Amino acid sequence: MKNNLFYEINPWISFENWSLYRVMPQKINGKKHNVLLYSSRYDGGNYYRSKKLAKQMKNYKFKKVDYHL
Repeated sequence: MKNNLFYEINPWISFENWSLYRVMPQKINGKKHNVLLYSSRYDGGNYYRSKKLAKQMKNYKFKKVDYHL
């Protein structure tokens, strides 16, 4: 969601309780950032609010996050 633009992601899974996407605050370089986390049966990942942060944290997995369902 940005500037009143909304995206719908995989509406067919809404009847399942998978928690594929969730926002979790994480500390990065001593600052709190809201990170969109993705989990699936096979893999998972992180989405960041800036390209700079995404490049810095490429392929990073937070220790306390279960990325697999």
